[in-house]
Amino acid sequence: MRYLYPSGRILFALIFVTAAPRHFTHEGIQHAADLGVPLAGLLVPISGVMALAGGLSVAFAYKTKWGPGSWLDSWCQ
Repeated sequence: MRYLYPSGRILFALIFVTAAPRHFTHEGIQHAADLGVPLAGLLVPISGVMALAGGLSVAFAYKTKWGPGSWLDSWCQ
């Protein structure tokens, strides 16, 4: 159990950390624009920064209760 939680956090964080670089490519931005994302040139790189920061936050267990809870709480109301 001692290594189970950190291993799970790191594996979960890898989903976001490995997906983040595509948010900065022309192909990724164009794909989002084709799907109808408004201001894709601005919003997609911002979401890449958020994905990278969130993934690293989960991996290093930094403010893990504050991060997901703040946006999930406001979204579900």
